[in-house]
Amino acid sequence: MFSAGLFAACGGGGGNSDTASGDTASSGTALTVNATDFKFDPTTLTAKAGEAVTFTIKNDGKVTHNLTIEDLKVDQDVKDGKTASQTVTPKAGSFEYHCNYHPASMKGTLTVS
Repeated sequence: MFSAGLFAACGGGGGNSDTASGDTASSGTALTVNATDFKFDPTTLTAKAGEAVTFTIKNDGKVTHNLTIEDLKVDQDVKDGKTASQTVTPKAGSFEYHCNYHPASMKGTLTVS
């Protein structure tokens, strides 16, 4: 199960902007993350291996933000004031996440066990 968190970053480019993408999980874990002030909150997340996880990214900021987890093929942009979703089914491991537009200040770790 994921703990609640915040994913975001500024810029334009990769991923799908302000629309839902990826598959919608009929069961699994839902995680809503908020993008505000060029930081993620929290910077650590947890999930159960093999369970579908839907990331819903809500951008409360004033610029386009992004959530990228390269090893899970997550790359989701969301414009200011919009929400987007992407579903993945992770295997066990530790995965770094970041914003493609502000990787120095917007990063964290997802632990799947």
